[in-house]
Amino acid sequence: RYLGYYCTASAFAGLLYYAWKICPRDRWTWPSPTLCLFGGLSVALGLWINFIHSDPGFKIAMDEYVLASTARSLHENREVFSVTRILNEGNHFRPSEGYVDKRPWSYPFLVSILHDLRGYQLRHSFDVNTLLAAGFLTLSFISSYRMFGLWAGALSVLLWSTLPPAHAQCGWRGDGIVGTWPPRAADLCLWAIPPKTQCRRRGFD
Repeated sequence: RYLGYYCTASAFAGLLYYAWKICPRDRWTWPSPTLCLFGGLSVALGLWINFIHSDPGFKIAMDEYVLASTARSLHENREVFSVTRILNEGNHFRPSEGYVDKRPWSYPFLVSILHDLRGYQLRHSFDVNTLLAAGFLTLSFISSYRMFGLWAGALSVLLWSTLPPAHAQCGWRGDGIVGTWPPRAADLCLWAIPPKTQCRRRGFD
């Protein structure tokens, strides 16, 4: 409860640092305007397909309220805590009962960061899922494009966008979309692995 926020923040910081270290910055090149336009239109179309099928809003009564409560506790008290009862003492509301939720804390942690930046708002949970969806579709386009070409990137975005779970995850307060990042991130990490000859020189083979 009391160390969860700081452990999660440390894990995210370590993940970003490791991603920066293994990223092949010597192979970075600016994409062409045509590629940026084509990729941007593909991701925008994918998001549009998702949100015409599912408006932002509460979908699951239990999970979403618990995640929202955990995110608020992370924002206000830096505690992994889901409040079940609040006492009104004058004009101040004080949590009196609650529990540590069994669900992963990564999604509430991301929502709490947005609370820290813009103040507490209920819509931030939907905003985080929208940003995650856009980032996931972008990763999908880039990885598929680098492996199979331009049209493969666009078809990959459309394929992910037409899956029914994607419609629900983009428009609710749940953390399901967080679990869809690893496959695309793993694809991109393949490009950060040095060639086999370099691996031998570095002692990895």
